[in-house]
Order: sequence, then structure tokens, then C-alpha cells
Amino acid sequence: MSEIHPLNKLADIEKWINNTELKVEDIDNLINDETKEVRSHILKRLLTNYFSNKNTTTTTIYPLRIIGPVSISYLKSTKYNKYIIFLGDIHKPVNFKIFEEKVPNSMIIDNWISSILSKNTKLIDIFVESGKYYEKFNDNLSINKFQNALFDCFNDKNCSARIHWVDVRRNIPELNTIANFLRGYYKNKSVERLDDVKNIVKNLNLEEILKYSRVYKQFENVREDIYKKYMNKNEKFFERKYVDDILLNLVEDIEKAIIPILNMLNFLMNFYTIGRMFKSFTCKSTEYCPEPTFIICYFGKNHTDDIKKFLKEELQFEETFNIDNTANLPIDEETGKPIIEPTPVINIEDLPQPLFSDVNL
Repeated sequence: MSEIHPLNKLADIEKWINNTELKVEDIDNLINDETKEVRSHILKRLLTNYFSNKNTTTTTIYPLRIIGPVSISYLKSTKYNKYIIFLGDIHKPVNFKIFEEKVPNSMIIDNWISSILSKNTKLIDIFVESGKYYEKFNDNLSINKFQNALFDCFNDKNCSARIHWVDVRRNIPELNTIANFLRGYYKNKSVERLDDVKNIVKNLNLEEILKYSRVYKQFENVREDIYKKYMNKNEKFFERKYVDDILLNLVEDIEKAIIPILNMLNFLMNFYTIGRMFKSFTCKSTEYCPEPTFIICYFGKNHTDDIKKFLKEELQFEETFNIDNTANLPIDEETGKPIIEPTPVINIEDLPQPLFSDVNL
């Protein structure tokens, strides 16, 4: 493949084309190139989207509501050059057919993200709550429908976005054991493998886990101030007392141990996610790999709330759009979750569409 123009750091393809010195035939060569280099294929798809949009006379009709998530936020920072859409999920089944029939001008979450990726001319980095090994899901969870829509995108490398699987809890064996125990306990109060979990917690050293897992590696090329700020806000997880209290509760009252364990596991995933968001990429001259600029995150709502809070309070990100269907609902004091399930329909009428069309780099 011929060398890509030095402006390959631009995540906005329209601006890249308007500023590039490449000739039309050079761009055609990029689109028609048959090499299998992943990042070049992303560029190829973005260029194809750009020219398809440019040559069409059809007016795109955007949905006013999306069915699936229970919250959505849009955060911006010109300082860090990041523009982030956060979608929050409560991991509950959704009857998509009923909502689709009853809600006018709506689109189910998987169709929504597929539609975006068929037209986007800005490179989007998509972060999803899934582990290293990806598989299709057959249930009716919104977050899984969203991930299923990315399956071909991820496996065939024929995609206009970069996909990031950030649930590192699934990739660290001892933490995966704890996570599986929590799922069984939530589902039917099963205490299977409780002794294994007690032994893991007894010997748990979060600092060692970070050091020898890929979580820590994400911060090698990240601004040191971001790393320190997030670590300082979460230093309690590294204190032995925090782990000892969990162990004591696992022996005396499992219910009291659940939330502290979840908070610690969530911290690891959120820590890894922030690292990837701000990571600097090392590229060859023939690669297209801007740093993450336009980002979509679809996580459980606890994750999105924590990351949003850090970005707003510590890095001064501006939140320009926010809808939260869980707001003002009665909360269970033990679980911290709404007693009444929030409506899985989000009004995006006032959200810029196409996504990120309000950003002029």
C-alpha cells in the first residue's frame, strides 16, 4: 500500500480530504486497495462512506428515539480533543418489538449503531463492556444487541470504527472467578465457589494485578497527570483494610460484601477504559491511526457514571447533552439500583445528528 499522507492523524476524514495534497486517483487507490492491514481498511471504509454521502441525493432521516439504553450523555473537551457519547445500560431484558411498535420515530440500538457506521466520515472508537473473547449473544439484553451489531465489524475488519473490548475483569482469571460467583449469587443466591472466592480475596493484591496485567500497560503512553488523578480518587481499593473488610463480610454476611467487590471490579474496567481513551498510538507511515477523538461507550450505567464524573470533575469535560431515565426513581439501599425499572427509550431529538457533526476540528 502506498504511504498515507502525514495528515493521517486526523480523525475527521472530510477535513483530511480537504487538507490533503493527495490527488483523486491516490484516494481511489486507497479505497480500492486489497491489502489486509486493519487500520488501512478502516480508512478505506471511511473514504467510501465519505464519497457515498457526497454523491447521494437522498435525504437521511434520523431517529428521534433509540430503544435499549436508559441514559445517554455527550461530553466534550477541546483541551484533550475528545468528544464522547456515553450510553448507560441496566442489564435487564427488553421487549424490543413492543417498544418499537409503540414508540414513533424510533430505532433499536443495534440498528442505530449499524446505521451510524454505514455513514460516518469521522473515525469513531467504540468501547464495549465485553472481554477478550467475543461471541454473539442470543438473549434480549440491549447491550448484547449493540455488541452483536459489531460482530462482523470486529471479525471481518471491514469497518469504519475501531472496537475496544474493555472488560478486563473477564481476562484476569482470579477476577473472572469472582465475577462468575457474583453472577450466580445475583441470579439464584448460589454460593457455589464461595470458598474459592474467599481464598482469592484473602491473597488479593490489586497493585500486583495491575502491574502484571494489560490494565496497567494502557497508561504507559498516557499523560501522567491523568493517571495520578484517577489513582488518587480510587486509592481506597489498594488499602489492605478494604480487602480485609470484604473477606470478613464474605464470612459473616455476603450481602454486605457484594457492593464493595463490585466497586473494586468496576474500578479496574474503568481504569483500563480511561487508559485506552487517552492512549497515544504508535503508527507506521502506512497506517491510519489517529488518537481516539470521537468515542462511543456502551457500558453498565455504574461504569458510565463513574467515568463521566471523573472526566467532568477532574479533567473539566463539558457535558452538553444528558438524559437519564433512572433519575428520581426510588433506589434500593442495598444494591444501589432503582426499585422501578427505568424505560429503555432515550429521546435523542436534541443530540447532534449525524453524531459529532457539531465538532469542527
